[in-house]
This record gives sequence, C-alpha cells and structure tokens, in this order.
Amino acid sequence: MLERGWVHPAVTGTYVYPRGWTPRRVLGLDDTGKLQSAVVATVTADLWTGVATSFTINGTDELPHTVRVIARRKERNQIRP
Repeated sequence: MLERGWVHPAVTGTYVYPRGWTPRRVLGLDDTGKLQSAVVATVTADLWTGVATSFTINGTDELPHTVRVIARRKERNQIRP
C-alpha cells in the first residue's frame, strides 16, 4: 500500500502511534456513494499529499472498490490534561 505510506510491516512490538493518539486518515466516497476511510502512515504518502486522489478497498461483497478522496483528517491527541 505504497500510496498510503506503508512500505513494510512494523517490527513486532513497535507502536506506530503514541498511546492516546488517533491515526491520520483520508475520507472518501466509494462507487456506491458510501463514506469510507483509510489510515495513512506518513505525511509524505501520496494519499496525504494529494498526488493520489483515490484508493482501493475490499467491499463486503469481497470485490475491490475505488474510493475518491474528499477530505483528510490529521492525527490528534485523545488524552487531554
């Protein structure tokens, strides 16, 4: 999933995000108009920078569906002092 910024699996036991943080996501509409999202690993990923304007998901019908990006949500801290 290079367009999402994932280049290789994380080492076992590695935390991708600090505890209490939500991952950055792109939101989009699939070919049926349903809202979908994808986690993006890095801020340099094609989906995050806008180089890629769509991504593919596997639907509940077990078929690939193209999702057109409509928004981005940055990571945020869920724990507040």
